Amino acid sequence: MKSQILILGGTTEARLLPPAIPDAIASKYDIVTSFSGITKSPKIEAGQIRIGGFGGVEGLCNYITAHNVALIIDATHPFAKAMPKHAYEAAKITQCKLVRYLRPEWSEKTGDQWIYADNLDHAAMLLTQLGTHAFLALGSRDLASFREVTGLKLTARMIEKAPEENLPKDCNIIYARPPFHLNDEEALFSSQKIDILVTKNSGAQATKAKLEACRNLGIQVLMINRPTVQPGPVIASLDRMIIRLKEEFTL
Repeated sequence: MKSQILILGGTTEARLLPPAIPDAIASKYDIVTSFSGITKSPKIEAGQIRIGGFGGVEGLCNYITAHNVALIIDATHPFAKAMPKHAYEAAKITQCKLVRYLRPEWSEKTGDQWIYADNLDHAAMLLTQLGTHAFLALGSRDLASFREVTGLKLTARMIEKAPEENLPKDCNIIYARPPFHLNDEEALFSSQKIDILVTKNSGAQATKAKLEACRNLGIQVLMINRPTVQPGPVIASLDRMIIRLKEEFTL
């Protein structure tokens, strides 16, 4: 049985990585991208796909041992909490090598009006003191933190329908899938009279146009900071990730 390179997926970076791995490595190792099951119809252009959880730290340890995992590449979402922690703990227990593949954060530019929040609950608390119509550019699971927000109008954009119990009261819902374009974002925010945007600092290229639109229109942004990254090496680009793989496997 070949040793395995395990990619913990769920991001564009995870999707683009397998086909970029040099043949000299891919021919010697099984390249497996694992999805939690939240992602529907995951698509990758190379390697194998695994769907489902591992069963916590113990389950991941068992998987690492059973499949002779030589390297874990944690390419989960920047706001994933459980999986990065489980990967760090399992790698430490099994002595498996671990690399975090994490795209850069968005950074504030001239003309931006950003207010920072530590987490979703903190953002919900701050929002009650800001603006008259907030645009929640968040995941469907994130909306639960804003259920009790009052005093301003709320519009939320999401890819898929959220459970009814997660939705804030009297919240207008827009269903749309990225990428989003600057002209469309400006038209949407202007027509809806949005005066504050709430978003997590994902750093995603496909959704950054909303920040440019806010800059151009003078709209405040309530930016939710990323959680603390687990200790260990962090790589921010595909090029650097391939260099690291070549170094790791002595190409």
